[in-house]
Amino acid sequence: MEDVALLSDAERRQQIDEWNLTAARHPGEMTISQLFEAQAQVRQEQVALKYQDEKLTFKELNQQANRLAHLLRKQGVTAD
Repeated sequence: MEDVALLSDAERRQQIDEWNLTAARHPGEMTISQLFEAQAQVRQEQVALKYQDEKLTFKELNQQANRLAHLLRKQGVTAD
């Protein structure tokens, strides 16, 4: 039985060399939570999380994350 190539050499190179360029520079000194907050401001009504039949917008997810952060601080949790 003979193997059949599904992609041409050019298509294979495109997938490996172009589409696989996933390295990204970290934008300055922003933390992950700051980056999320910035996205939540821009995408407030867009769906951020979806699980089965439940959906949360960026605004809702950000509000829940902030409530959790405040609760943790109140309980004495600190950085590190």
